[in-house]
Amino acid sequence: MRHDGFRFVMRSEGVFHPKLYYFETTKSDWACVVGSANFTNGGFYRNQEICVLFDSADNLPSSARQLLVEKLDEYWESGRQVKRAELEAYRKKWKKRPRPGGLGSVDQKKVSHTPSSRTDFLDWDWERYLTAVRKRGERFNTSRLAFLEDVQAEFSSKKAFTLIDDEARKAIGGYINRWKGHEAKAFGSMLPQGDFMNRINNNDPHISKALSYIPLKVEKERLTRTDFLKFVMEYTRAFSVHAGRKRKHGVAPASRLLAMKRPDYFLCLNNKNERKLLAAFEMRPIGAHDYERYWDEIVQRILESRWWQVPPPNRPNAAAIWNARVAFLDSIFWAGE
Repeated sequence: MRHDGFRFVMRSEGVFHPKLYYFETTKSDWACVVGSANFTNGGFYRNQEICVLFDSADNLPSSARQLLVEKLDEYWESGRQVKRAELEAYRKKWKKRPRPGGLGSVDQKKVSHTPSSRTDFLDWDWERYLTAVRKRGERFNTSRLAFLEDVQAEFSSKKAFTLIDDEARKAIGGYINRWKGHEAKAFGSMLPQGDFMNRINNNDPHISKALSYIPLKVEKERLTRTDFLKFVMEYTRAFSVHAGRKRKHGVAPASRLLAMKRPDYFLCLNNKNERKLLAAFEMRPIGAHDYERYWDEIVQRILESRWWQVPPPNRPNAAAIWNARVAFLDSIFWAGE
């Protein structure tokens, strides 16, 4: 990072946190953006941020530009270039940083934080990701792709989840053995999730409405945290108090439905992949109702990975896996036989 146009502000206490973007053609023609957004793909595209744009055409004091320039000069003078060794040391420290409790879990067992060979999987390129997925074998992945193809056809042909027939809904829910010749519990069995199964069996309208907030890829390619939170709010309404008892819900069965509808964004958490997944993310299990952490600590980090951001490949089989590349993490972290 030894470049004349870059400097880093090193602080022993606190964090250097301002986000100020200044553009100037002349002293009388300039613009400035100040707000919460980092200069990242997430900051400018996926996250919810608030920023203010003002420029030389606004009714501002004549000193406005001078104050901005002085502040930028102050930041510049307080910064310095960093050596590659310093950058590498920081990157290693960042990867090993403690994270707030992990992702809502099926079992709550402690997970070792010892870095594994999978810890850097978010830095993989597409070919390395694809190789890892295919290690399960062609038959394993082909059967899963065929299952997802039929599931996607159900979502595409029906305007709402409530209009999907009983057996197909149960297969999407992941708690029956066979459907249309497929292993319906592929990508994660939801047995035993009694209240979840009951809500699917009874075709609860809240679940259907929740899934309506997660459009298919052909309807909306980029999903947001807001889409996800709308899903969660409606999904949890399906588990209201019944006969004096609060029905149980959790991240795992919710993630199953999400992964079936948008396998390019979501992974089904289950007792066959959770331990390895949490270890790879260096996370500890958290409560089953911590939906926001599922997005913030799993989904958001995946969306920033190298292999997720690549354009679709040309080869048909690779393209099919690309369209379900988050759900197919189950093939990498699955601990079954």
